[in-house]
Amino acid sequence: PFQWDATTNAGFTTGKPWLKVNPNHTDVNVAKEDTDTNSCLNYFRKIVKLRKTNPVLVYGKYTLLDNDNPSVYAYTRELDGKKLLILLNFKPQPAAANLGALDLSKAKLLAGNYPKPTADMHLRGYEAVIYELPAVREAAVFGIPDPQWGELVAACVVLKPGQALSAEELMTHCRRSL
Repeated sequence: PFQWDATTNAGFTTGKPWLKVNPNHTDVNVAKEDTDTNSCLNYFRKIVKLRKTNPVLVYGKYTLLDNDNPSVYAYTRELDGKKLLILLNFKPQPAAANLGALDLSKAKLLAGNYPKPTADMHLRGYEAVIYELPAVREAAVFGIPDPQWGELVAACVVLKPGQALSAEELMTHCRRSL
């Protein structure tokens, strides 16, 4: 029976349940976990809310990192200039992931199952963290004819995350820049 509270039969029924109620129902139940900000219930709620409010977690481009690491599952998700890093330690021992050239100096913690993450990005036993990495900028590089010489001139326009420009807008911007 589902353990709603610390009352008789864990608040599941006022009758006699056909399955035995776990004796830990006085310590492990919804009513108790609801008031604990670090409980499994509230962690689950936070993760579900994070997923619902961040399409990047659902639809973002998936990139596996540190493929040969037997302890840590590390990957990024990227969508519309937003990039998230997910690190999951599946072992009871501390572990680290090889994250290559990722710059984590400005990473922002979005979620974790410990009250505070470690400062050096090493994971404690069974630790899970989600970081938002600084916005990814995109650049469009193209050539346009120089009106005076008729030669191609290289131009580069840095776009804001999620920004897109049509060819005409790029040409107009480039002519203003020359």
